[in-house]
Amino acid sequence: MKFLIKIFFILLITSSCDKSNKYSEGHFPDVVVNFEAVNSSEDDYNMDLPVIHDEHMFHFSSNRGDVNHYDIVGKNLILQWDYAAEHLTIDVNKARGTSLPMRSLFDSVNTFCNELGPYSFTYETQANSNIQLTYLFLYANDCAGNFDIKFTYIDPTENNQIPAASPTSIAMVNTEANELYPAFFGKDFKWESRYATDPTTVEKLIYCTDKDGVYNFYQIDLTIDDPIESLSDAEAIAPEKLSISSAEGNDKCAFINGRVMVFTSDRPGGYGGFDLYYSLYEGNAWSEPVNFGERINTEFDEYRPVILTYDSGFDNNLLLFSSNRPGGNGGFDLYYVGVEKMIN
Repeated sequence: MKFLIKIFFILLITSSCDKSNKYSEGHFPDVVVNFEAVNSSEDDYNMDLPVIHDEHMFHFSSNRGDVNHYDIVGKNLILQWDYAAEHLTIDVNKARGTSLPMRSLFDSVNTFCNELGPYSFTYETQANSNIQLTYLFLYANDCAGNFDIKFTYIDPTENNQIPAASPTSIAMVNTEANELYPAFFGKDFKWESRYATDPTTVEKLIYCTDKDGVYNFYQIDLTIDDPIESLSDAEAIAPEKLSISSAEGNDKCAFINGRVMVFTSDRPGGYGGFDLYYSLYEGNAWSEPVNFGERINTEFDEYRPVILTYDSGFDNNLLLFSSNRPGGNGGFDLYYVGVEKMIN
């Protein structure tokens, strides 16, 4: 039974894996590429893709269903590197539909309010004598009149009936201000090209809030043995403001992979609108943020970056983000580009 449950959940979020040597080395493009297979004529942004490995469900916010509000939607992303032909394929599998558990998750989180900033990962849990995989999903919505961070999860059972849990507010961080874009940090917490992430390596929960009048990054200490139990704690925790937060602009959408943080900001010194930045965790502090430069940033808005590595020999990292720059399908579109390898 342990084996069957594990195989079932892997099939829930991935396709079978090709281990051939065509993945032994690769290079993500140096020029920004519009992810046309995903984008619509409306706004598509705020993506989440915790791992890249052959085929994997990724999520993003879109108002394609109703221009008056944003829902979280999902697509099955395909990433393949043909080593012999030196050809990279990043596409979506249009033939594969959304699984029943994932449809349950979307039904659980989407409302007539705005749902933004999806953030998810899978982790192993012990249930009696069985190992099972739990899918944890964080996001924010504004049903209370302001954005609050919430979470839900999919927990497989022996009868394979897997409805998503009802969303729960993360009361330890939510206030009457707007709180969005949660991200876990731990010096050993890293997104990798595999199916399960170790939540016990989490040390902090980092998020953005506008309680100071502009959006800044705050963090709380968070030790996770059981993610569901830890995030359900109703007791508020006094947060600490990150020193890299700008006093003159809005810092939002942090995504952290290992000791690398990427985020968006309209702080002075950029190329216009919101730009993408990165910061490295060195010693016990985050380094001064660095603008990704004009190869990626424009006079328009660049938003919600995600930085990932591929564990089969790529010589650079993959950066996904959204932008309302000209030349897209309309509004905000999703884009990807290769960046200097900061995550091994």
